[in-house]
Amino acid sequence: MKTLNLKSRKSIVRGAVAGVVMMFVFSAVSCKDKDKDEPKSSACDIISFIIADDVWDVNGTNITHTYPAGTQETSLSPTITLSPGATVNPASGAAQNFFTAEGITYTVTAEDGVTKKTYIAKATKTQSATCDIVSFTVNDATWEINGTEITHTYPAETQETSLSPTITLSPGATVNPASGAAQNFFTAEGVTYTVTAEDGVTKKTYTAKATKTQSAAIVISYIPPTGEGGVVEGRVIWNSITESNAAQYAVVAMLRSSWGSDYVKPYNNSYLNAIDATGKFSINITTGGQGDFDIVDVGFYFVLRATFDGIDGSSVNAGYMDGKYIGQSLTVNRSDFWANRPLSPEPNILPGLTDAGQRITLSCQSGGVILYTQDGSDPVTSASALTYNANTTLAVPSDRSLLIKAVTRVSETFSETVSLVWMPREPLTTPFWGLNVSLALNGESFGHTLSEEATRTRMAPVVPLTKWVRTFGTLNNGHPYINKIAKEQGLRTMIGVYVTNSSSDNNAQIQGLRQILATGPAPDLIAVGNECSLLGIAPETFVACIDAVRKAVQDAGFVIPIGSVDIANTSWSRAALERLDFIGVNIYCGTWDQTPENEMSNALIRTYNSQVAAFPSKFVLLTETGTPYSGGQYNVGNSSQTPSQQKAAKYLDEFLDWIVRDNIPAFYFEAYDEPVKSQNGGHSIEQYFGLMNGNLELHPFYREIVNNHSSNE
Repeated sequence: MKTLNLKSRKSIVRGAVAGVVMMFVFSAVSCKDKDKDEPKSSACDIISFIIADDVWDVNGTNITHTYPAGTQETSLSPTITLSPGATVNPASGAAQNFFTAEGITYTVTAEDGVTKKTYIAKATKTQSATCDIVSFTVNDATWEINGTEITHTYPAETQETSLSPTITLSPGATVNPASGAAQNFFTAEGVTYTVTAEDGVTKKTYTAKATKTQSAAIVISYIPPTGEGGVVEGRVIWNSITESNAAQYAVVAMLRSSWGSDYVKPYNNSYLNAIDATGKFSINITTGGQGDFDIVDVGFYFVLRATFDGIDGSSVNAGYMDGKYIGQSLTVNRSDFWANRPLSPEPNILPGLTDAGQRITLSCQSGGVILYTQDGSDPVTSASALTYNANTTLAVPSDRSLLIKAVTRVSETFSETVSLVWMPREPLTTPFWGLNVSLALNGESFGHTLSEEATRTRMAPVVPLTKWVRTFGTLNNGHPYINKIAKEQGLRTMIGVYVTNSSSDNNAQIQGLRQILATGPAPDLIAVGNECSLLGIAPETFVACIDAVRKAVQDAGFVIPIGSVDIANTSWSRAALERLDFIGVNIYCGTWDQTPENEMSNALIRTYNSQVAAFPSKFVLLTETGTPYSGGQYNVGNSSQTPSQQKAAKYLDEFLDWIVRDNIPAFYFEAYDEPVKSQNGGHSIEQYFGLMNGNLELHPFYREIVNNHSSNE
C-alpha cells in the first residue's frame, strides 16, 4: 500500500475544497442568468368562478349565472381560480351582491405585477310566470280569494262605497288597477283586476266584488186560496243561514180572520215551522175551526227557536211578537196574493230535444222580473243569479244540455222555481237512443264487486247498440266504472243514485257519485231515485237526497241536470217537483197491466204523451219500457199475461220505429237479462227483459230487428 506524506495529503484536501467552492460559484451564476432569461407570467385570467355547487359561465370578461325566480339570497361568496401567480380584487371568498344592474367588478393582476384584466360578474333570476293575487285587504278586512273570485261581505248598514285595497302579488308581478287605487266594489259586475307576471307575458284576470248582508226577509211562493186550507210555501232570504245553523231558526204564522182575532195556528201541536239550509219552509194552515173560513191575512215571522221554547202557540198574539222576530215580518192577504200571484217564467220552446244553437227566450207576467241561473243553483238565493232582459242570449249548445233555473219576482213574492232543460237533437245512427244497463249477470248478486276490466268486457257489446246508457246506482256491479267507460266510447250517460229509506245506504250512494264525478268525465244527466213512490220513500228523505246530490255536483265544479224516475201518473210533492230539472217516466203497458198485446205500443205512446203534457215545464224522458220474452203466464188484476219471444220482438220493433219517427228520448229496458231478480224473490218474468244473455250475445229472436235498425239515418 502506497503511503502519502502529510504535505501531499494537505494539498489534496485544499484542491478538493477549492473544487467544491468553484462548483458552487458556477451554479449560483448559472441560476442568476436563468432568472434573467425567464420573465414572470403576464397571464391574468379567471379560470373558474364557483359559488356553492353552481359553476358560473365565464365568457370573455363576463361572468354570469341565472338563479330561479324565487331565490332570496343576495350575499354570495365565490371561489375563484386564477392564472398561476395572479391575484384578484375583490378576493376569492369575499361575499358580494351580484344581483345588481352593474354586477361586481373583479380586477385580476398577473404574476408580473403589471398586466391586468377586468371582469364583470353578474347574477340574474329567471322571470316568473306566476301571476297570483296572494292577499287582498281593505283596512282590517281580509277578503276571500276563491280561484279568481275575490269577495267580502259587509254589514247591511255599510254606507261607504269607495274602498282602497292593499294587494299582495306574486314576486315581480304587477296589477291593474294598482294596489291602493280606490274602487266601488258594490256593483253587480265588481271590479276586474289584471295581474301580469314578471315575464311580462303571462296574465290572470280576477274579479273583486263586495256585498252587504241582507236584513232577513220573508217571501211567499204559495198560499192556499181564501177559505181553503193547505200548505203555505215560502222562504227566508238571509245570507246568514247555513246548513249548520238553520235548525236554530223557525217561521211562525199568525192568521187574522175577518172578525179581527190574531192567533197562531198550530200544526201537529207545534207552531215553530222549521226552515232548511236554503231558508225554505212550509206551514200547514187548516180550515174547519170556528172563524177559520173567514181568514183573510196571514202574518209570518222569522224567529230564533229558543226565543219561543215552552210558549203556548195559541196564546201568542201580534203584540207579543214585537221584538221577537229577526229582520222583516210579512203579512199576506190571501185574496191579493191570488189576484197578483207570481207565475213562473215561460220559455218560447218547451224543454226537450231541439236543434243546437236554438235561441231560448223567457217571458213572464206584466210587472214581473225574471231571475235566472245557468249553474243549477237557486235563482232566489244564488250569488250567480242574473236578471233576464231582452238582450239576454241563451242558446242550446251542441255538446251538452242547457239548464236554466228561473223565477218571477212580483213585489215581495216569488213564483215557483222552474227548471228548464234542452238537449241538442242528434241523428240516431244506432238502434237505440238509450239502454238501461245492469251488469249483474249469471247469478251474481246486486252487491257483486266487478273489476274495471270485467266491466269493460260487459260494456263492449252495449256500445254499438246505443247513444245513451242509464245506470241504477253508483256502487258495485261495475257502476263505479260505467260512466268512465261509456264516455271513452263516445256515449252519453244518465247515472242513477239509488234511494231507499236508509240514510246510511243513501249516503253511500252519494259518496259513490262523488267518486264518479272525481274520476270524470261528467255524466250528462243524474237521476236521483228510481220508482220511489212504489218503494214508499219518505218525501223528506227523497228531497234531502236531491239536495245532497246537487251539492255534490256543485262541489265537483260541474253543471249537470238532476232529475228523478218514477212510474207514470205519479203525484210528485211540490218540494220535489220544484227541485227536479227533468222527469223520467217508466211505462210498461201490457206487462204490469191488462193492455192487450196488439195495443201495447199505442198505449205506450198515449201514456208517454200524457206525461209530457202533464209537466209542460219539464224535460220528460221515457226511462224504462219493455216486455219479457219468457217466464210463464202470470196474473195482472183480474186477467193474465203470457210472455213470448214473438210478443217481445214485435214490441221492440214497434218501439224502435216510434223513437226514430217521433224523435223520442227513450231508454229501453234492458241490455242484459237479470237472473238475480227472480232469485231474490221477484216474479219469474223479471229475469227475461234483456236484449242479451249472460254470454253477452243478442237473443236470436231480436237479432234481425236490431240489425234492421242498425243505421237510422
